[in-house]
Amino acid sequence: MGLTADLVALVAAAAGADPAAARRLSTELGDAAGDDPADLARVLACSAFVSYLDLQFSEALIIAERSLALAEASGDTEARLYALAMRLIVSAGIPAAIGSELPDYFAAAWQMRDSLSALDVESKMLAGHFLAEGALATGRISEAQAMLELLGDIRAQRSARE
Repeated sequence: MGLTADLVALVAAAAGADPAAARRLSTELGDAAGDDPADLARVLACSAFVSYLDLQFSEALIIAERSLALAEASGDTEARLYALAMRLIVSAGIPAAIGSELPDYFAAAWQMRDSLSALDVESKMLAGHFLAEGALATGRISEAQAMLELLGDIRAQRSARE
């Protein structure tokens, strides 16, 4: 399996009933990513999702921040989409400190939405759904709907590829 397929499996495991298995897979994928900052950023974004679904919000935030730093440093569009969207998602579990201003992660991610069309179908599915979830998590219902419409029938696209 390629990295994207492994990340799909990781997200599926995170959504399943065995967070320990998802954490093990997350560690394995992180080790396999090696020194490639874009690959590691993608793995960390999905790993943040594992922590988020396991209600480990502070941990998810730290991992998402690390993912974002690596993605920005790499300049890789796909990694940036994953990382920005995941940073949005984890924002829902962590209240902002009073008086602090956060970067507008949503604006940065939303500006990149047209980049989804250049991704393979599996990556498009992950990044697009992360962005839709991030929009929902931060109260942007119409944007989440627009993202799902942009993705179209992703299941049919995946089936056609096989």
